[in-house]
Amino acid sequence: MSVDWRDYSTPEKALEDYPTFGLACITAELSYSLAQTIEYTPIKGIQGVKDNPAHCEIVGKKNRKTSQQFRDNATYLKYPEVEVNQPPTDS
Repeated sequence: MSVDWRDYSTPEKALEDYPTFGLACITAELSYSLAQTIEYTPIKGIQGVKDNPAHCEIVGKKNRKTSQQFRDNATYLKYPEVEVNQPPTDS
């Protein structure tokens, strides 16, 4: 799972290129309690990919229970913007 380390980023910076995305915060403690490891993997110098000095990976098996624990223990800073498709109108 790809995340940004808050010491190297801000919510505004994380969403800068993704204005319709949501943003949730999870703690390292939660990750470790779910048998995950955290690897600091800054992105730099990859053609076609914006540099991201805050990039990290949360590594480990993420079964349904683990995914639910992440979801249920996250702090949501911004919910994603969801476009609702409207049925066509008769003219």
